Amino acid sequence: MGEFDDALGYFDAALEGFSRLSDRQAAKRDQQQTQAYRLITRMDQILQNGEKADETLTAELTDYLGTTPDKAAVSSFFAQDLKRYQHHVFLRTMMAFPKTFERVATRYLGGEAEWSEGKGHPWPLIDAYRAILLASRNKSVSAKTLGQRALDALAQEESPLLRWMHCVLAVALSAAGIPVTWGEAVSLNEFDFSLPNAPLQALTDWSNAVAGEVRYTPAEIMLELRQCLPFNFH
Repeated sequence: MGEFDDALGYFDAALEGFSRLSDRQAAKRDQQQTQAYRLITRMDQILQNGEKADETLTAELTDYLGTTPDKAAVSSFFAQDLKRYQHHVFLRTMMAFPKTFERVATRYLGGEAEWSEGKGHPWPLIDAYRAILLASRNKSVSAKTLGQRALDALAQEESPLLRWMHCVLAVALSAAGIPVTWGEAVSLNEFDFSLPNAPLQALTDWSNAVAGEVRYTPAEIMLELRQCLPFNFH
């Protein structure tokens, strides 16, 4: 509990400092990034404590997006690639609190035919979260297409962290009941050298549970992702 409170305090202090910068454009950029980190931390705190999203979180998300979540759910809102990080945080919220934001998620998923796509981080996360949310609504065909697209993109990366994300998201997608294929050139053995501090045991335990036909809700998947990926990479 303390780690969350400490992190939130640091983010609040940073936001206060940015508000005093004379370069308003730089201040806005730094404020948006810090707001995103603060929102992610708040989500993890609420999930870890087994609580529900409250009006404060919704207000923070609205402030970060510059509009209400309901209005952001219209596919055209995230059409520009410049909004990809906001897009990621928006979908992360839908994943973490599917009941609270059920109406918003329904509206967003209804615009599937007009969804934008892109390359680079955090697009694989966007596609993976889309896939899991679709799977939770029994839209298995679209879920498989988007989930596989997310994994294929990460399998082509050279960064050890992004290749590790490939493995983690493969388990996450399978946990949602989405049949996906791992990249042939990606192996867990490579991380013994390229990413020695990766939480391999946590991923192995989760993978074994999924192999045993255990299925996870979007919120449960978010809790598992927190054990396997850095907070700003899930």
